[in-house]
Amino acid sequence: MTLRLTRNEQEMKKKRNVLSKKEELSQVVKKIAKKSKSLMNFEEKLLEHNLNVYYRKNKLCGINIEGKKYRLTTLGIDNNQIKTLTKEQERLNQLLLVRSMKNIDKELNKN
Repeated sequence: MTLRLTRNEQEMKKKRNVLSKKEELSQVVKKIAKKSKSLMNFEEKLLEHNLNVYYRKNKLCGINIEGKKYRLTTLGIDNNQIKTLTKEQERLNQLLLVRSMKNIDKELNKN
């Protein structure tokens, strides 16, 4: 998926060869998304870069900076990337649940 630019942003890039805030933000978010192993990890890394996330219907939807909201799709993050991160997070949650259940069983069997 590609970054969506307004006409003014396109002209700014073409004439002055200057990146807009949205383009800079997109580059940072794409790098973070590539390095992230799970949705929770992605959110943590965004927060480390002082990028506040926002949700819609309990789904990660975008980033809120200085009162301006940018959807992840607008920044060039594909929905498939988010789904992959979500699946990885679900797998990690299941593994943690299984491990905690095993630990509880061990504790009960000791007594």
